[in-house]
Amino acid sequence: MTHSSNRPLIIPVLAGAFALFTVMSAAEAASGQSPQQEKPKATVHHQYLNVLAGEWITKSRLVSPAQKPIETTGKASIRPVLGGRFVLEERTGKLLGNDASTVRLYGYNTSTKRFEAVMAYAGSSALTTFSGTSTDGRTLTLSGVSTGKKGKAKTEMDIFLENPGSFTVTLRQPDNGDLVVTTVYKRAPKAPGKAAQKK
Repeated sequence: MTHSSNRPLIIPVLAGAFALFTVMSAAEAASGQSPQQEKPKATVHHQYLNVLAGEWITKSRLVSPAQKPIETTGKASIRPVLGGRFVLEERTGKLLGNDASTVRLYGYNTSTKRFEAVMAYAGSSALTTFSGTSTDGRTLTLSGVSTGKKGKAKTEMDIFLENPGSFTVTLRQPDNGDLVVTTVYKRAPKAPGKAAQKK
């Protein structure tokens, strides 16, 4: 099929998108909400997540009844996004020679009063969505689910903030042979400044 045969489809698609935006805007106006209303502000719960921001060295340990424990190392970069209301984690590493990169987005939903997260992994095309709470201000307990060839699979995730320089993420997958993955994050040493390099 040539590009010219696709062009007539562009106008209906754009028209449909504009119509949808118009309907949504009208619905917001009817409910007293303006599309230009002030964005939600970051709360103390979002500040908790922002503590995770920075550059990290990671060490993971995979434990499963079906195999010997496996250890692997990697790096993670975590930064606040969208006004500090979310934090984005991008982690790189290898597992048995394969790419084990992971991306996670964390947030706190002020409507549901729950922490939420979504995770993508290099070894899968599925997204895992999480929701949970914190009772002590140091540990997040989240439950998630993803859908694959075998149907829905549960994943439990705990995030324990030991101190500003270290935290641990534990993933448990009861539907995957009781696999447990524990990852310890340690802050990466800061690169020496130009002044220090001259000495």
